[in-house]
Amino acid sequence: MEKQCKTVPVVPYEDGFPGPVYSEDCNRFQTARKLYDEVTKDIVLIRTSTDPHNIGDTGFGTGFFVNKGDEIVTNAHVVTAMPYLEVVTQDGKHYQGKIEKLDDLNDMAVVKVIGKDPNDKPSLKIDNDTTDLKNGDEVIAFGYPRGFGNFDVFANPGRYREHGTMLGFLPGKDPSQYPDLQEMKNRAGQINNPSYSAEVEQYLNSERIRNSMAIFGGNSGGPAVDADGRVVGVMANRVSGARALMVPAEKLSEFINKPETKFNFKYEIDEHNHYKLAEIERKDGSGLPPVILPFIKKAAAPRDPTLSQF
Repeated sequence: MEKQCKTVPVVPYEDGFPGPVYSEDCNRFQTARKLYDEVTKDIVLIRTSTDPHNIGDTGFGTGFFVNKGDEIVTNAHVVTAMPYLEVVTQDGKHYQGKIEKLDDLNDMAVVKVIGKDPNDKPSLKIDNDTTDLKNGDEVIAFGYPRGFGNFDVFANPGRYREHGTMLGFLPGKDPSQYPDLQEMKNRAGQINNPSYSAEVEQYLNSERIRNSMAIFGGNSGGPAVDADGRVVGVMANRVSGARALMVPAEKLSEFINKPETKFNFKYEIDEHNHYKLAEIERKDGSGLPPVILPFIKKAAAPRDPTLSQF
């Protein structure tokens, strides 16, 4: 009798087309298949909207549990653009979420999952030293590529390439080719504040790890793990084709283990008991917005999945 292998949702290496598929090839993606159940139980789908009755129609991303069972980490740009936030866990339960911490210079956020048991310990381990990664080492991103209506976690297998900075990985080191980044630069010019301009430059020169893997809109905020299942980074950018960038795990550890020192988050409870993000304000009273996709108190247009952040 022919041996059957586990069917795993997979995004093929590097080419990115035709997109997510279900792999039954026992000779490929073996590490992804081995890690799939272990890793995905801690991963969540994040859906955001300007309308709590149509949650997920305008924004989506990936997150994963850290520290305890009611906190997830994701990208800041996933959760700051729209006022309503929903977290969908692997057992199919839907929860509201509130931002607890924000690192706008490294594009990370911690979200409290309201009503989730904090005693449920996550199993993902974080690698606190990614400098030992070597070119060609296997790295797999797990998340929700093209997440609209798709509740399967996909594995995005790839290879580690190198450490560097986001600006250094841009073709020609030119942010003007990427609408989100150019908007950020333009905003800094309009605000005309030296401290804010310095933060924008700090963001553009923030540390990233480049991987060769196919990623899509929806992978934002998901974990990338090594062959042993340790989190080596948080998926954050796609600068060109399959050039996927992630925030190194060292930055993640530093962020989740320190208190929020920079921002306050003001929430309102609407007439249907939905938590609505009303304002993100700096504790220093400067009135400056977060560098990464500052919260806008009006209806946001659906995000273009071709942009540099995803």
